[in-house]
Amino acid sequence: MKVRNLKNRLIIFLISASIALGLFLLVLKYIEIEKDRLYEAERSTTAERYVRFQSAVESLISDNITILNGYTAFLSMEEKPSQESAVNYLENLVDENNSYIKNISTLEDTTISFIYPLDGNQSAIGLNLSELESQRDPVLKVKQSLKPVFQGPVELVQGGSGFVARVPTLSKSGDYQGQISLVVSGDSFLQEIDRLSKLHGLEVLFFKTSEYPKAPFYGDASILDKRPLNFFMINDYISWKVAVIPFGGWSEKYSTIDMSLKLGLLFSLIVFFLTFFSIDFFDQSRVKLKEKNFEITYQRDEIEALYEQAYSMNQELESLISRNKKNFFDTVSSLVHALDAKDPYTGGHSQRVKEYSVKTAERMGLDEGSKEILSFGSILHDVGKIGIPDSILNKEGSLTDEEYDMIKNHPKIGFNIIESLELDHETKRIIHEHHERVDGSGYPNKLLGDDIHLFSKIVCVADAFDAMTSKRSYRETPMSQSEAIAELERNRGTQFDSQVLDVFVDILREELK
Repeated sequence: MKVRNLKNRLIIFLISASIALGLFLLVLKYIEIEKDRLYEAERSTTAERYVRFQSAVESLISDNITILNGYTAFLSMEEKPSQESAVNYLENLVDENNSYIKNISTLEDTTISFIYPLDGNQSAIGLNLSELESQRDPVLKVKQSLKPVFQGPVELVQGGSGFVARVPTLSKSGDYQGQISLVVSGDSFLQEIDRLSKLHGLEVLFFKTSEYPKAPFYGDASILDKRPLNFFMINDYISWKVAVIPFGGWSEKYSTIDMSLKLGLLFSLIVFFLTFFSIDFFDQSRVKLKEKNFEITYQRDEIEALYEQAYSMNQELESLISRNKKNFFDTVSSLVHALDAKDPYTGGHSQRVKEYSVKTAERMGLDEGSKEILSFGSILHDVGKIGIPDSILNKEGSLTDEEYDMIKNHPKIGFNIIESLELDHETKRIIHEHHERVDGSGYPNKLLGDDIHLFSKIVCVADAFDAMTSKRSYRETPMSQSEAIAELERNRGTQFDSQVLDVFVDILREELK
């Protein structure tokens, strides 16, 4: 009898432990899903804050560049302006713009001939900057390329650090004469970045793009260990990469989650003990009364209760997963809205590319999972344009080679933005490959034929067709559908995959009828 009693108590213990363990695992799963939801929501909010922060920093730089351009225009309007007139002009210009300018200097060839203000900078007059190691490369680059250069932060000749913008001055015949340089106080500029980052609730880490991730010039390097969002800040004068986290870090957002975990563990232990002693009590009653039928009925009821509880847990889990997918889609939508706001000419472009892509996938017989991947990938395919300057995206007329090279970077920028998101691998390939061509002449990686994913080939055709039939900054009148179909056919087998193109064109021709 004692052996049998011990066996029964062991069974009761195992049942109680199973119920408590199942409940605790459900709590863990709920916490994991809730944590992911909060994390994705926080990433979306942080990305939106960063867009506003970047706009403020670019405005700060533009204010100082305006002074440089104004002074250049002033010099071009006078044959040989006197130092007195130059000083009067700069005094008014600098005061009006409330800038962080440390000094402005004029160079004849590569030698400083004039500097404002003169006080504290007398030693700079007559310096040949091409002979100074810290200044030589950017000075000679301006002279040789006849294009503006932005340098910094750099140690200045007069002491301290700063950011230096340089533009060439040319003769009426277009020959190089010298340069104008504008020095922005490094401390003041970085203090303003610090103020703006705190104002937008961010912690930021700045790198020159060429030096990432080894040499940040502003911020705490430990940000790189805290799963930051990465963005590019690029315009005519700067090329920086910025790592971003919320002020205080991600972990502080989840204190309620940690408390839920502790409460879940405590609740599971309480359920365990209550279940154990409750079952034990009834079992002892069964042994004393020797009612075999009651034992069978009790065990059957317990099994049914466990089944109902498991079914209820499963229903709750499915509901949580569904809400999590909705929150993830909201994150994706935020990125698309940010892109549409940045480039008004392509408003709705991503949505149309999605519709064309899904229609093509349906006609090709792809399953629902593939269509969902295509839906996300096509919506996000141009997200990298967030990192392209507005002046290039909205430029009327043809782009320069350098501007076009910058545009060609947007698949890589987009891939960097979504790399850390929990997206399917195929979705990330769409963003990275949608400008590849089947003949191997596309970008960014010149992939050839079957090396390009089928989903990327579908989005490539849909993207090209919508671009040709939509109004753009560089083209007032879009092509008709018939003209666009002819252009697609002309690039069959070179830019576009023939199998995908056959299906896509069939759909368009049916719509034309």
